[in-house]
Amino acid sequence: MEHLKPNESLTKLARSAAVFTQQQYPHVHDSQKEVHAKMMICGQPTNVPNDAIKKSTQTYDEITIPSRKLTQKIDFVPRTKVSTMDKIGKMVFKDIESFNHIQSSEVYPVAYHTNENMLICAPTGAGKPNIALYTSKRVNGRYAAVSQRNCGNVKELTGDMQLSRKEIVETQMLVTTPEKWDVITRKGTNDGELTSLLKLLILDEVHLLNSNRGPVIEALVARTLRQVVNSENMIRIVGFFATLPNYIDVAHFLRVNPQIGLFYFDLRYRSVPLTQTFIGIKSTKQIQTTIDTDETCFTKVVDFLRGGHQVMIFVHARNQTNKTANFFKETAGKRNLLHLFEPDKNFKAKKAVWNVKNKSAGKRNLLHLFEPDKNFKAKKAVWNVKNKSLENLLPFGLGVHHADVMQIFGRAGCPQFDTSGTAIIITTYDKMNFYLSAMTNQIPVESKLLNALTDNLNA
Repeated sequence: MEHLKPNESLTKLARSAAVFTQQQYPHVHDSQKEVHAKMMICGQPTNVPNDAIKKSTQTYDEITIPSRKLTQKIDFVPRTKVSTMDKIGKMVFKDIESFNHIQSSEVYPVAYHTNENMLICAPTGAGKPNIALYTSKRVNGRYAAVSQRNCGNVKELTGDMQLSRKEIVETQMLVTTPEKWDVITRKGTNDGELTSLLKLLILDEVHLLNSNRGPVIEALVARTLRQVVNSENMIRIVGFFATLPNYIDVAHFLRVNPQIGLFYFDLRYRSVPLTQTFIGIKSTKQIQTTIDTDETCFTKVVDFLRGGHQVMIFVHARNQTNKTANFFKETAGKRNLLHLFEPDKNFKAKKAVWNVKNKSAGKRNLLHLFEPDKNFKAKKAVWNVKNKSLENLLPFGLGVHHADVMQIFGRAGCPQFDTSGTAIIITTYDKMNFYLSAMTNQIPVESKLLNALTDNLNA
């Protein structure tokens, strides 16, 4: 197989994609590759899974994709016990008895006992952070044994947290953004000491290669691979990603041996089975689209609430969160449905105090607190909220929260509390096909480096 040069872009890898896809890889569990059929969605022929269910009304088109389940029970897969690990491993994972099926059977031997580059795709809740800890323990264990270094020094380097050069040198694990590390590694020989310390590069959300941040990530990978060639010192690269169909291409871009270090677990391996529904609003007039979207959303939410389920609603813009929450409050009041939203007054507790310090914290961090816990008894709930918008919503069981659209579906279904989850996306007629393709793993990752070529050449 031809070895590509470190500075070659991701796009060039597509030339040999046909050969790659014909091969079998031992750690790839992808049941979605050949199960798509053509269906007319929002006036366009679209690839959908064979078992997709279509519904059409005067207001919208709807596609529902049933949850995926393994044909064999994963409970029978032998799980790695922490008690079998070495001294450092037992210390790192002291609060865990054993690892789940994804972390155990296939990933553990490669992540914990080898220096192979890795690319891992697994559903939300599969435990990817523990896999990252496997690899960090591996490198820290090796160098701690040689240099007696303190491996517990972890620092953050972001727009909100600055570090001096001395602090970076003294740090064993640096949590940073691609943009920040790009600035450091661009300096070349002036900061050679800093980059020479790098032994493990963990890239989270590799699918961002397909976004406007993609060129930065591509440049970092190319720069790291060039550093390996020039210094003849190993730097392990480990990537985590959500859904992307051309994972073979991305694996080769990261210099991952697909026979050893490529791991792909589809939605069958999700801790809680997920049903996906996509709704395209037919109206082309903005005001009517908003009305139809709100009404459709309200109807769906009420159905879930009547079934005793909890619901999270995401909207397209930050300022829309309060508008949507207030629409639910007002509409529920008009239709005598507020009792479905309000926390149960029969629940009792010694104390429940919501202390929202500022607007940002209130919006970003408290939605999980607003959902009434059926195992939590309360006699009195004291709402101590300085945010007026929240103050008007909390007593009715409503809150606001913000996130990234690609992560929304992963929030449905909590492994500790639920046996199933349902995720619904409501969008405009013209965008439904895009979201359907994106969330069913049909949009390949392509290089965006050309868009930022001048900047990278100057660097």
